[in-house]
Amino acid sequence: MKRRAVSIIIVAYNSSNKIDKLLKSLILNCKYINEVIVIENNSPDRNATHRKCEKYSNKIKLTFVENENVGFGRSCNKGASLSKGDQILFLNPDTELKTSSIQILLNHMELTHADIIGGKTISYKGEIHGSVVRAPNIAVGLFEFTNLGKLFNIKKWHKYFYYEDRKMSLTDEDQLVDAVSGAYLLITRKAFQRLNGFDMNIYMYLEDVDLGIRANEMGMRVVYCPHSEIWHIGGASSNDVHKIHHKAWYDSRKYYFKKHFGVLTNAILQPIFVTEEFVFKFINRIRE
Repeated sequence: MKRRAVSIIIVAYNSSNKIDKLLKSLILNCKYINEVIVIENNSPDRNATHRKCEKYSNKIKLTFVENENVGFGRSCNKGASLSKGDQILFLNPDTELKTSSIQILLNHMELTHADIIGGKTISYKGEIHGSVVRAPNIAVGLFEFTNLGKLFNIKKWHKYFYYEDRKMSLTDEDQLVDAVSGAYLLITRKAFQRLNGFDMNIYMYLEDVDLGIRANEMGMRVVYCPHSEIWHIGGASSNDVHKIHHKAWYDSRKYYFKKHFGVLTNAILQPIFVTEEFVFKFINRIRE
């Protein structure tokens, strides 16, 4: 099996205290890496992140790009446009690769003829994060994308969305899926160009789901590979920006359903989304 040149794209925001572990782990996988591009989205700790990157720049080909905070998807697209590899691997800055993570993912991309492939993301406590998801439907929008599922203790659609009803976290076989997590997503350059990258109208959240759905609609193969594992802390870029975090989520869920669903579904969901958004804004103002 021939060696493939992979470009790593990392979008960083308030990530200086997490990115060090990722950069160290990339060095262990450097045999399979053509380049690393870090897009720094004008965060308060950008200088600290820059210093962390400089520390490893003599061990791996690393480019640090200062960028306006234009959102995750746009920044990923910018990183991809600067890259040269045949495959593009998007990684969250709060992840850490195992020694053979990239090798396994590349091998299984070739074995499964995947256009997009994602691996298993695990917390340091051993919990499996949302590595793979189904295409959202109206019930997912109602009970998983709002707090109604928690309010009424309805877990069915959470399990459906994350493939937990198929016990995907326990499988040891590659699976064709609707979408994989953008925290650990490998895509061929050809597929990324056909898809025109991530939807630039999505600031943050659901851009990976949208990418997978569009890929499936175009007849591409989206694969989940449980053999390739990484550690994922979660929340490194949004813990300290709650208002941006919530606004991005509110905007993304509204946009996603407007884009992918018809008038009837949106007539049901959009008022619920807007009402919940208003309620939480009101609660936050009281707390402030």
